[in-house]
Amino acid sequence: MSDGEGERKALGVVPKFLAQIERCIARDEPVCMVLPAFPFKSVNKTTKVLGSLPDKGEEVALRHLDHMCQAIREVYKYGARVYIVSDGLVYNDLLGVSDQEVWKYGQALRQMAKDCMCHNIRFARLRDLLGAGEFPEPTSEEVYVEYAPQIRAEIVRRFLPRGFDPTEAIAKDPDMNHTYCGYARFMATELANTIHDMPSRLKRRHCKDVAKGMIVRGKAFAEAIAGAFPNHLRLSIHPSTETTKLSVSVVPQQGKCQMTPWHSALVRAVDGSVTMCHAQAVCTTTHELIFEHGRPSYFRERSDLFAWPGMDVVFEHLYPSGIRVTLRDQSSGESVHGAYVQKLVELGNACSPIVLCNFGNGLAADECGTEAKSRAVETGHIVDIKA
Repeated sequence: MSDGEGERKALGVVPKFLAQIERCIARDEPVCMVLPAFPFKSVNKTTKVLGSLPDKGEEVALRHLDHMCQAIREVYKYGARVYIVSDGLVYNDLLGVSDQEVWKYGQALRQMAKDCMCHNIRFARLRDLLGAGEFPEPTSEEVYVEYAPQIRAEIVRRFLPRGFDPTEAIAKDPDMNHTYCGYARFMATELANTIHDMPSRLKRRHCKDVAKGMIVRGKAFAEAIAGAFPNHLRLSIHPSTETTKLSVSVVPQQGKCQMTPWHSALVRAVDGSVTMCHAQAVCTTTHELIFEHGRPSYFRERSDLFAWPGMDVVFEHLYPSGIRVTLRDQSSGESVHGAYVQKLVELGNACSPIVLCNFGNGLAADECGTEAKSRAVETGHIVDIKA
């Protein structure tokens, strides 16, 4: 065994993944990855999520994936790209989600990626896996909905291996078993609103049948992705043996249970750390529901540091760290003064840096804030952006 081979084995590098990376390097190309994810918001909008459109959870996930690509660029000049292939149309009819809802979620997600300037993320549709010209580009919701059932059926017809037996596959394939068990576990809460009148035995049977149906669709989908992206590193949101795909958490989050933003709500602590959990499980005594663009977006830990009476400000956590404090009325010419400066310093100690926007005179030196201002600037906690 050569030194290089020994090093690869010690690092646990799977030859397949290494070959894909080396191919990109040899061609001076970005390291390309493909991630089947971001289908649609959970069917259970009563207890699990905050709505049907992408919210702060998806935003953090997109920024996280884009940042991963930026980090690769720091050590490899051509960087990396992540291709997101939504699996929404693969499974939505099994769960009772309309094609219209899948379209609206996907369009909002694409716009979010643009607004967040996630330049290292690309999107591919299910139709793209079938080859150019097979189905028209969905230029509107009407076109998308018209062809969605045909595209879904064609993926299964063309790519599901002949004679595929999901029961046998679940028993023999460790990765498929991981995925199936995950599906079966969360179906009880995912479908809670539609199966609540069923007897317990029928509920369990129905959840298992849906999970098995998803395994069949997922197998065809995986084969389609492998054919369309043969040289891309295959990422997965599901636990795996990491022999054919690499498991990733799309949101950097606290806790052992890793949740996706389309099955949960994002919860921010004062220090900026993130937890994902079912929306109904968040205690509103300790956390406040934050709205963005007129819609509920995430929960934020309650704190006096976010209470600025007499001043209309918006707090926005930045990625990967920091808080932007924006004065809504730019024309007011207000500055950060008095007790507000001390609050900024404490916020900066918890989640640096602090970015000020639209404050006419930035940080005012007054009887309450001179020392605090000096200390904050010296420690680099505050970046003062003037209008």
